[in-house]
Amino acid sequence: MQVVGGLEKALSDAVPFYLSITLEYQAVKKGQNWSAIQNALKTWLITDVSRLGDENHTLDHIPGVPFRLHITKASSRRPGLFFARYDPGDNTLPDRTRQLLVRKAEKLLRYQSAGKTTVLLVESEDIALMNEAKMLAAVWTAFADGPPSGVHQLWYVDTSIPIEILFRDFTLALK
Repeated sequence: MQVVGGLEKALSDAVPFYLSITLEYQAVKKGQNWSAIQNALKTWLITDVSRLGDENHTLDHIPGVPFRLHITKASSRRPGLFFARYDPGDNTLPDRTRQLLVRKAEKLLRYQSAGKTTVLLVESEDIALMNEAKMLAAVWTAFADGPPSGVHQLWYVDTSIPIEILFRDFTLALK
């Protein structure tokens, strides 16, 4: 946030295309001049980013930015500037997912036994460290034998971009 905080909002009108910029997890380090990096990034976004073609880019030569950026530009998508940071890796996600979803599913057992259809909705608003594929992989690992007791349907909803909320039914993938 020290490097990119406020840039999405400040430059939203200056970017008439979809632009996603992802930083590598270890890119931002203590001791860096974050305001200087932010100013260099802002200058580059205003003056140079429009020259990029619509595709994925990996850039490590932006003046004043001491780390690599992974950029996706798409003129065909809804305009907006989005920053993210790659996941540092987390081997505990399936176990933590299992614990949390089993706890939630226990609350649904009484409704399921009463003949109601139960739906467990897993929401993520984390654009940097979570996505549909990662959550599905964690759920597959956590529930290899099917959904937890008490759950008829398991859905994932990505609310990281409020104007593009995505719902995905994971139920069939677990059977």
